[in-house]
Amino acid sequence: MGDLISTMAGRRILITGAARGIGEATARRLSSAGAHLALLDLERPGVEMLARELNGLPLHCDVVDEHQTRVAVDTAAERLGGLDVVIANAGIHVHARTDVIASADFRRVLEVDLLGVWHTLRPSIPYVAQTGGYMLSVASLAATLHLPMLGAYSAAKAGIHALANVMRLELRSHGIAVGCAYFGRVDTDLLRETSTDSPPTWRSLSRWAPKITAERAARGITDAVARRARWVVLPTCLYPLIALPSTFQLALEPLRR
Repeated sequence: MGDLISTMAGRRILITGAARGIGEATARRLSSAGAHLALLDLERPGVEMLARELNGLPLHCDVVDEHQTRVAVDTAAERLGGLDVVIANAGIHVHARTDVIASADFRRVLEVDLLGVWHTLRPSIPYVAQTGGYMLSVASLAATLHLPMLGAYSAAKAGIHALANVMRLELRSHGIAVGCAYFGRVDTDLLRETSTDSPPTWRSLSRWAPKITAERAARGITDAVARRARWVVLPTCLYPLIALPSTFQLALEPLRR
């Protein structure tokens, strides 16, 4: 924790989906390291309670709403005196076959998980550019490992993966580093709420992709922030699922305009 404190103390960090799960665990870890936090979430009571505990800035926000999210980002930058790091973590999950999923459910997953990331990162760019900071999007191993019953979720996370790759190339001239987190099964409310109706294929992942705790995911995120890492993959044994498909993308990164 000593090394983390030396790199995080005083850093101004915005986190979406902060009220519970990975976002909450990350906020707690960063707060203990001395970071100044803006906590965004749709769940007003939860985010306000956490902000009081961590002496952070609570911002009630639905990342699906582009204008509302822009206002929240601007407010966070104004109240914190700038932004050094932005962590786009908010997400939802629906288990359903693509031929039976309700259109509203499919659309909502894309709006929250993909558009919500874009709505968060886009208005943050001018602020993070001022400090040569870091942006991290939380995707999933579903970005490259596409399983039945996860059509909407996989499409959204694959979109986050692609968006992070593009922004990494576009924003490096601004001094901004861009990372993406790829987690397997994280033991959060989101996973528990969908585990009862999950397909056998998904449940069988436990044989080779054991669950990790939200605290373990948070450690991965904070380490990535400290290192300005391109990727964080957990469990680490699944790193090839991200590294191998990204071989040609990596070849683009040395190119100049």
